[in-house]
Amino acid sequence: VLYHTHRSEPLSTSSKSTMPFTLDSIVPERESPSWSKFFDKLEEHTSKEVFYNNFSMTGTEELTISAVSKDYQAIAEQLVAFQEADDFVQEVRINSATAVIDEEDGIYLGVEFTINLDFIPGIFLNKIDLP
Repeated sequence: VLYHTHRSEPLSTSSKSTMPFTLDSIVPERESPSWSKFFDKLEEHTSKEVFYNNFSMTGTEELTISAVSKDYQAIAEQLVAFQEADDFVQEVRINSATAVIDEEDGIYLGVEFTINLDFIPGIFLNKIDLP
């Protein structure tokens, strides 16, 4: 896609600039997620009876986790663990939980669930120094 911007005044051909530009003035301060800090916190607040299958991050402050546990009690314990993790979790929600039964044998395999975490803004960001 090509965009065209119309300028009503001609560009100055003067060697003096009326507005000084520096890298700092045109490039915003950059931040990068600290994944090691994130995974340390996640591990610290995860039940031994919960296993993560998939992560989906929205921006730097919203995480959706697909997980499995041995039973609904383990999911409740995981919910409480994240609710008590007020050093990095702002809000926690469980959107779904479904018992998994083996279709052939009819054996109970566990419970699949989806949990959403909203983090404290900026908690996992590190500032990047630009050259």
